[in-house]
Amino acid sequence: MKGFEFVRPTFNAVVSSTQAGDFLGMSAVGERLYGRIFPGLNNNVRHIRAYSAICWTVDYAVTQATSGGRKATVVSELAHATTILLDKVQLLLTWQAWRDQVKMVPGLSAFEDDKNKWDLTLDGWSVKTTFMNPLYYLPGLVNGIGLIGRGVKETKGTFSCTPAGRLLANAFDKETKKLEPAVLRWLKSTDDITCTKKKLTSLSDVMSLHKPSNSEKANFLHLYLDGSVDVKSAGDDPNKAHRLRSARKRKQSVVLALRALAAIEATQADTPGFVSVEAIRQVMAAGYASKREKVNLNGVEESWREWYVLQIRQLQRLGMEALLGLVERIILRKEQAKEPTFKADICRELQKLICETVVADIAPGDTIGADIVWYKTEQKNYPSLQAAGVCRPKYKDFLNIGALKKYLRGFPIVLQPDDTEGTLEQWALTGQFASNALIYCAIEIENLRALVQDDKKAKAHIEDLLAFDDDKLCLAELAAVVNKYRDEPLADFIAEMVNRYVIEQHLRTAGSRSAIAGDGKNRFIFTQEGHGLSRWREGRANKFVFAQEAHDILLNALLLLEDCDCLAVKLGTGPQGRYYREATFKLLPAGRKLLADALARP
Repeated sequence: MKGFEFVRPTFNAVVSSTQAGDFLGMSAVGERLYGRIFPGLNNNVRHIRAYSAICWTVDYAVTQATSGGRKATVVSELAHATTILLDKVQLLLTWQAWRDQVKMVPGLSAFEDDKNKWDLTLDGWSVKTTFMNPLYYLPGLVNGIGLIGRGVKETKGTFSCTPAGRLLANAFDKETKKLEPAVLRWLKSTDDITCTKKKLTSLSDVMSLHKPSNSEKANFLHLYLDGSVDVKSAGDDPNKAHRLRSARKRKQSVVLALRALAAIEATQADTPGFVSVEAIRQVMAAGYASKREKVNLNGVEESWREWYVLQIRQLQRLGMEALLGLVERIILRKEQAKEPTFKADICRELQKLICETVVADIAPGDTIGADIVWYKTEQKNYPSLQAAGVCRPKYKDFLNIGALKKYLRGFPIVLQPDDTEGTLEQWALTGQFASNALIYCAIEIENLRALVQDDKKAKAHIEDLLAFDDDKLCLAELAAVVNKYRDEPLADFIAEMVNRYVIEQHLRTAGSRSAIAGDGKNRFIFTQEGHGLSRWREGRANKFVFAQEAHDILLNALLLLEDCDCLAVKLGTGPQGRYYREATFKLLPAGRKLLADALARP
């Protein structure tokens, strides 16, 4: 085969989408809820300048194509010019980010050679991921914040700025006018695409993601949280209604986050410190910070309800995926012992493991009802378990939703060799935490319903949220299942969950996705065979699946506020993921003013 030379036997792991996660098909709800709460954002956006530089590039390409009175633009010419300029500007942004050691930027790995001279084309750089990638800034540019329009059909390959996008384009244009005339001419050229380090140095202030201007910050913050643009004719702004709805929803969610941060800072006496994203996340849902400090929910009730449900859904997914991981372990253990692996056998094994194994510091009740009584007793007079978990240090491992999620996330994926001492106890503990997590979710559903029982509109909103994904185990159905088994042995509940909502749900999900994709890839962790369930080993023989949750977007919403000077941030250390996951925040005067303005104009 041309281009390949085999000098020794080669073994490749099976390329399988099972490694991508979401084995029970539960991720879509988390993403849908995040999309409602922070429309237009994802877990990769970070820098205001990326938005403004792209808007400027698009606007300049269109302006040049229609200059000199040209009303009829050749689409192919515009598409070609737009592609060249977007490649050029995106690569300049990324190259400068590499030099500035900025994280959370697409395509950075292409710059590791650190050459002195480059042709600024994506093909020349072998860059496949850019700022305009659907996983980065494109959704916010086109739909979420509504800055650019995308050509379709006969205008495919072209873009144009909306009135909102032109605000950012004009702000960036002011910065380009500070460049030397020759450098600005080069930046705008579609013919000269060769750049040296020396030339990049002359562009560094304009291409640095660290240095958005005050005009860029002010305009972005306005569009981020308000969305209105003063145009003379409504016909000039066809996406206005959608942009305004998205901006106002983002504002409600951002105000909720900032009020949570302010409540935490209020508990820190005279020396407020930096606050973790996890702490902000919990207080947003609980409506309380420690020391019973209440969060003002006036005007942000819709975002609060959705955030509350999202936290429950994240915990539910972790609990169910932890049970899935246990099913996989039990199947392998039984296969190694040459024991039957039918669904009933796996369920019985998990019933014994979770209900009969004695583990220090945790003792499941004989029935779900016993566990519910314990939780409701420890909830005291707080409106929810989440509020009790924030305010009460006692039994924090069981009351605090963050502690529950952290444990379930941390369930190890590497196979323990030879069933080393303590392995079964750890599996049992994980199963007990998983069942507790599902009971916790059911209680929180009823707590939420009780909080809005006198508000017809809020009740309808909540029931709509709880019914998301009703072809699987939606939250409303989870509450019904827990109530059904309330007075039955805990083992019966475990059997129902494992058989119907873990094993069967995984087989349905993997089967349907494989059939729809039609790409020959395996999506099964285990399969149904004539002799029972059989673990799929290829490419992952010594590893287990692990529980996951939807990618966090709160962090990115806060980082954009930091770029607008509303918050101060301290980043973590180590690899890029930890660098941001460990970020902590503190309110700045502009952030407090934003909160004050929200109170004055809800």
